[in-house]
Amino acid sequence: MPVKIFFCYAHEDEALLSQLKAHLKPLQRSGLISFWYDRDISAGTEWEREILDQLNTAQIILLLISPHFMSSEYCYGIELKRAMERKKRGEVQVIPIILEYVYWQIEPLSELQALPTDAKPIKGSGWHNENEALLDVTNGVRFVVEEIVTKKSHCSAKQTPLNMIKQISRPKASTTVTVFPYEPVIRFQENDFELLTLIERMEQDWKRQNSHEKKITALANYVNWMMDALSETYHTKNANLRSDTLELLLSLNDLSYFGNYAFNIIKRNHITIENFSALCYEVLRTKKANDFLKEASTIFPCILSCIFNFINIHIVPLLERQENQEIWEMTIKQFSFLESDGSLKF
Repeated sequence: MPVKIFFCYAHEDEALLSQLKAHLKPLQRSGLISFWYDRDISAGTEWEREILDQLNTAQIILLLISPHFMSSEYCYGIELKRAMERKKRGEVQVIPIILEYVYWQIEPLSELQALPTDAKPIKGSGWHNENEALLDVTNGVRFVVEEIVTKKSHCSAKQTPLNMIKQISRPKASTTVTVFPYEPVIRFQENDFELLTLIERMEQDWKRQNSHEKKITALANYVNWMMDALSETYHTKNANLRSDTLELLLSLNDLSYFGNYAFNIIKRNHITIENFSALCYEVLRTKKANDFLKEASTIFPCILSCIFNFINIHIVPLLERQENQEIWEMTIKQFSFLESDGSLKF
């Protein structure tokens, strides 16, 4: 079944919506997506009920952000509110698409990961032309679609909880390009990435950490190590990861919050260690310390597993993947502050 996309937009932006639909058309033809917007309402249909029915069944909701959208009571006050209610329940992915320069960084929109890259407006000066920006949006939408499809297939197959990624074959690029993390431009070979060496390095470093504060910081460092190694591997093949890859992984896997703290300390695929250490130092000296440690014991293994999963699927040869998966699942259990009964280790 195709992933169902709902367009939430102001009618003044319909021309740009048509352009976006044209860019998404190949995904529709391939059976990956179907999309709906209010012009698809049949004559005689009660329009408001039909819109809400479609909004309530969509798997992805694209918010076409512009001054017209922000000033629309229906878009902002009704459709956006309903979309965020469903997102909080884990029923839908909500993605702002920034059409024009406008102040949109307020709640609840500020909680969402926007497209195009770095939230540069499609009609802004950050692109050579609108088609370049719309292609970037299309790649981003495909990223989310394939994440949804992959999760569905793995739930039905009852595989491991790690988010396995569908393999995509693409021709080798002749020039440097920027890619989404689950859509590599070229195929890597075994000698391009020493995954087991990286795992061993983390295990050895973990044994040297002698306090909860140091262990949390170490886990943040491991995220950076894995992203560095991944970026370097792409660089040697004349390809680059997007600078917001880590943010996208967190957003799409509902890992953007560390307890009550937003993961707003990420810059260019890195957790800012100094700021994170300062946060740890402050919180671990309060009554919230135990809850903070338990959250860390859950969140960081999930983040590391998301990155590992991409590496294992796209870079490691097929015959090596199962062994690496088994090694990783044993390794990740070490990075915990919890006993089997859920109490903290001391």
